[in-house]
Amino acid sequence: MKRRAGVVLLILALAFVCSAYADSSWECEKCGRRVPVSLGNVCPFCGTQRHIHTWRPATCTEPKTCTKCGATEGDALGHRWDEGAVIQEATCQTIGAKSYTCTVCKITREETSAKDPENHVGGTELRSRVEATCTEDGYTGDVYCLGCGELISEGTEIAATGHQWDQGTVLLEATCRMIGAKTYTCTVCGETRDEVVPKNPDNHTGGTEIKLRLEATCTADGYTGDVYCKGCGKLLSSGSAVAAFGHQWDAGTVIQEATCRTIGVTRYTCTLCGAAREEKSGKNPENHSGGTEVESRVDATCASDGYTGNVYCKGCGNLISIGETIPALGHHWDGGTVVRAANCRERGVTRYFCERCGATREDESPKNPDRHEGGKEVRSRVDATCTESGYTGDTYCADCGALISRGTAVAALGHQWTDATYSSPKTCSRCGATEGKPLRLPVSVGDTITFGRYPQASSGTEKSPIEWMVLDMRGNRALLLSKYGLDAKPYHTKLVSITWEECSLREWLNGPFLNAAFTADEQSGIVRTEVDNGKSQGYSGFGTKGGADTRDLIFLLSYAEANEYLGVGWDNTGNKKGRVAPTAYAKAAGASVKAENKTTEGKSAGWWWLRSPGSKQSHAIYVNTGGCIRYNRSGYVTHDSGCVRPALWVDLDSGLF
Repeated sequence: MKRRAGVVLLILALAFVCSAYADSSWECEKCGRRVPVSLGNVCPFCGTQRHIHTWRPATCTEPKTCTKCGATEGDALGHRWDEGAVIQEATCQTIGAKSYTCTVCKITREETSAKDPENHVGGTELRSRVEATCTEDGYTGDVYCLGCGELISEGTEIAATGHQWDQGTVLLEATCRMIGAKTYTCTVCGETRDEVVPKNPDNHTGGTEIKLRLEATCTADGYTGDVYCKGCGKLLSSGSAVAAFGHQWDAGTVIQEATCRTIGVTRYTCTLCGAAREEKSGKNPENHSGGTEVESRVDATCASDGYTGNVYCKGCGNLISIGETIPALGHHWDGGTVVRAANCRERGVTRYFCERCGATREDESPKNPDRHEGGKEVRSRVDATCTESGYTGDTYCADCGALISRGTAVAALGHQWTDATYSSPKTCSRCGATEGKPLRLPVSVGDTITFGRYPQASSGTEKSPIEWMVLDMRGNRALLLSKYGLDAKPYHTKLVSITWEECSLREWLNGPFLNAAFTADEQSGIVRTEVDNGKSQGYSGFGTKGGADTRDLIFLLSYAEANEYLGVGWDNTGNKKGRVAPTAYAKAAGASVKAENKTTEGKSAGWWWLRSPGSKQSHAIYVNTGGCIRYNRSGYVTHDSGCVRPALWVDLDSGLF
């Protein structure tokens, strides 16, 4: 028993030693001998190098593989398909199509689905509809699919609406003597009905008459009279007394004016009844009604005094007022007429005329050494320039040759500078001289600027300034690309062969988007660009055509431009420079994002369209969320979850920047 236990212990010890030796040694592939690990990776017996696997991780389609010897281990991971995106919706008329993308390697596959008899996209039409009337029921009608003709839903009965009577029209008015009649009309169908209206004891349509009326006068009271119905003879109201008015005298008429010889008389008349009364007034010693006369009047002249004369009353002969002396008027000379003007050779003569009495006089003036009638001439004149002074010149009499006046120095005019622009330095508008250098452009490549406004919040109710990246500078022009994805649109609304020239996205950018994002002044600063759509602008691995060149205000970058400015290339998934984050407004419009791919600002990236054609003529290249293109490198033009990043050239001399 003890011997058996010893054997077992020996076997266990040997197994332990062998296992330890196996873990601390390796087997030579050539000679088969085991070599201790401590001796290195070269067999000391045959000199063979030890082989160590370098494993490449397993992918969707390949197992874990040694990159040196090709040995494999385990199985391929298999594709992990996403939930799929609908390419074409199944309807009652057409089959559907759906695209699935592997979330690991991004490869795609497509599946079709049968027609959906419940999806009637061809529209509907209403049949057998009958409108309800006032007296007859109606029917809402049955709904049929225009595409397949199937009955979608049956209608329901509509109850008769009943008559809607108006307020009625009086045919015969009810009075105190007879009944009336009224007709009512339905406002919906026009049907009528008549009703009888009973007598109205308060409607005396036969008219009324006033009895026992008596007019009041200035001195006697009156009576308004009693009111009776002419039709039925009923007393409707009793009259009342009217008090006498009293005389209303006018302002009076003077029958005889009071003068220095007679008394005055005024007659007053009542404006109501015509009665009259008269009042007398005493004589008026101040009223010489016989008129006045002036005696001993003498008119003043230019050289003699005059007299106003004495005033007498013609009626009583009394002196009313004594006259006054009128001073001589003096001559009223005109401005004079030059008979001969004084000049540098002879005296002048001026004749004056009295406008009152016609007298004349002449005055002489001395010679005028400053009047050179022979004309003047300027000598030694020199025009000033921007940098050199000038001289007005000396003035001489052309007749007598005398120097009339010496000239003066004219200071140099100085340059009239126009402001420097981005293309030319400060320039003199007078002589063309320049100074300094053209202005430094207000922006440079790599800057971010704002220009225009577009909705960016998810509500879309307010516009915010658009941020642009400056990609390139050429003279006074700058190439701008929107910093964010501003909207979500398909490249084209129909799944057909298409180029940039004819796609709906180009039409939208240069129409609705242009007018929504920029004012008329801002649009004047956008340069209409010759857009190159040649083969050099697309991906070299595709045989599709980019179409004709276009002239656009707004456009998308080509693959070549995205590669040049943003480093977009094949499968460089770490290219954050090529990634873009959509605005909240773009996401609300359908733009998709991938949370694990972040932009340089740490925001989730979306994919965005380029204008270049894809691998098929019905595809267009897009930059994926990794900032590159890979696999099929393009997408159906009808995909509507991609971002729109407008690009444009602007004129920096426009004054808008």
